[in-house]
Amino acid sequence: MNLIAQELCQKSIVEVHQRLKSITLLSRTQLDELHFDWEVVYASAIKKSSPGSFEREALFRTAYGGLTTILREMRARDGRDLDAPMGFNTAHFDSIVDIVGPPPRTMLDVGCSTGTLVRTLIAQGYDAYGIDISEDLVSKARELANNSFGQDLSGRFSVGNFLHHDFGDRTFDFIHSNDVLEHIHSDEAIDFLSKCHRLMRPGGILWLITPNRLTGPGDATTLRFPWGTPAIGLHLKEYTLAELSILLRQANFSQVESRLFGAGRGRRPTQPRIIYARLKRAAEPVLAGIPFAVRKRIMGILDYSLTIARA
Repeated sequence: MNLIAQELCQKSIVEVHQRLKSITLLSRTQLDELHFDWEVVYASAIKKSSPGSFEREALFRTAYGGLTTILREMRARDGRDLDAPMGFNTAHFDSIVDIVGPPPRTMLDVGCSTGTLVRTLIAQGYDAYGIDISEDLVSKARELANNSFGQDLSGRFSVGNFLHHDFGDRTFDFIHSNDVLEHIHSDEAIDFLSKCHRLMRPGGILWLITPNRLTGPGDATTLRFPWGTPAIGLHLKEYTLAELSILLRQANFSQVESRLFGAGRGRRPTQPRIIYARLKRAAEPVLAGIPFAVRKRIMGILDYSLTIARA
């Protein structure tokens, strides 16, 4: 697999940018090919960059700016708009309120995309903010929020890399991160989680959604390779629950919790518990040994992608 990835990465950044310029002229097959090549080329470049460097910052911004353009074109061809919820599953809102409690609470959505969660929280009386690395998505988030509430809420949304953004003296009761950690280089994963912890008030809650490595890959890898293949796209590192729990402890979170199962087919999700996280970590080696399709189905029902950590 490493040799295949190296061969694919020979495509240059210049080449994929040339194809991006003519994106409206591409067939759907060519668009999928561009999506795959874009992720693989930029993932390779990011992995070679130094942590905290200007080069890595620039690569991330360009990678996700272009990816947004590709996804927007894909959605347009499917008769959808990029305004549709991204970065937040609206089915989770009631569960979030159950865990966090009623307003007033101060909330932050890391990787807020077009701002669906932030708008929903503000409408319910919460003091909510969002940050995303994509200028395009944040611009849309501001537009949608301003139109929804009839006032300028642009200051609720920030463009930038969460790791380097200065939040001043603001702290939060709740931080939501959906499909962000896997996009961060593994050499900065602890920095990401530690910053979440530093920004939290005592007893604060981190709602962390990231695809479990045993159900992956969750990126563009599957456009060319079967499920169960290691990710070579912009999911720079996918984690098991056991691996993630270790990182959260190293980032000084006091408790790591999980739900026994999520919502589905009239089933209400269970409340997160420490014991459920322990049981699911213990089950991972067993699950790793069963056929992928069965494993993915079981782990989906058991909501392995969601982890709750308490400061």
